[in-house]
Amino acid sequence: MTVSDDVLRFEALLKLHLGFYQDLHNKVRRPKTSAQRRFQDVAWGKEQPTTEHELAYIYHLKKIGRSPLDEKLKKLPIIEENSIYPPGSRPASNEIGKKWDDSENNMKGYRSWHD
Repeated sequence: MTVSDDVLRFEALLKLHLGFYQDLHNKVRRPKTSAQRRFQDVAWGKEQPTTEHELAYIYHLKKIGRSPLDEKLKKLPIIEENSIYPPGSRPASNEIGKKWDDSENNMKGYRSWHD
């Protein structure tokens, strides 16, 4: 098979199942089988892709610049699932907080939320 055959197969799978893949990846849908749990591990970069579905989704992630195998993403801190903070409430570093404050103060026509 040529590369174009692989791409055609991946595109066909993505057309049918992309929403399902993304729901598994983003924890919107709970995995019900060991294959779905393995798919999540592949999507998060913990395992190498082997099945057609895994390969198709990794192809999609590479295409949009979000591949878990990408070196720039490997340097980002890993958020542990068993974090002591509930989702959306992890503290940000002082450096990030300062950037947020500075960008907020420099917005044109900025009105504070309590005005």
